[in-house]
Amino acid sequence: DVLVDTQALVGQGIGLVRSDRGGRATFHGPGQAVVYPIVRLADHRLSVKGWVALLEERAAHCLETAGVPVQKRCQGPGLWAAGGKIASIGLRIVRGVSYHGMAINVSLDVSAFDCIVTCGASDAAVTDIRRETGIELDTDSLGRDLAQDIAATLTAQATTSINEQAQA
Repeated sequence: DVLVDTQALVGQGIGLVRSDRGGRATFHGPGQAVVYPIVRLADHRLSVKGWVALLEERAAHCLETAGVPVQKRCQGPGLWAAGGKIASIGLRIVRGVSYHGMAINVSLDVSAFDCIVTCGASDAAVTDIRRETGIELDTDSLGRDLAQDIAATLTAQATTSINEQAQA
């Protein structure tokens, strides 16, 4: 999925890392909010599909709060805005524990994506919040807010589950 000479990338200071997560080639760099929650799925009564759906839902909420309407597409996990893919998800599940997570493009140089087949989709354009809205957001703050939102959602689900068990 790498479209250019890997030595040329290394020469530009771009490191290539083979990952054990699901999904295909992606790029991580400055201007992305990367959130990697480590979650034991059974503790939250989540299937892998349910976990991916929860991550997409919380990322969609984050993006829509920032003024970016998004949608799912059939090409796999992640979210799309008018200008292209804006959020990616790649997970690894080991003995019921989810590792890795997601990235939301906030304000990054998307030209790095020209060097790869993004998430296995050869025609995938990539965008970010700044391109979609014209607004420069703080990447770290957005990432923290997203992580806190995911944690709060998991806590609310766990509390609901405990209450349901107590009433049974």
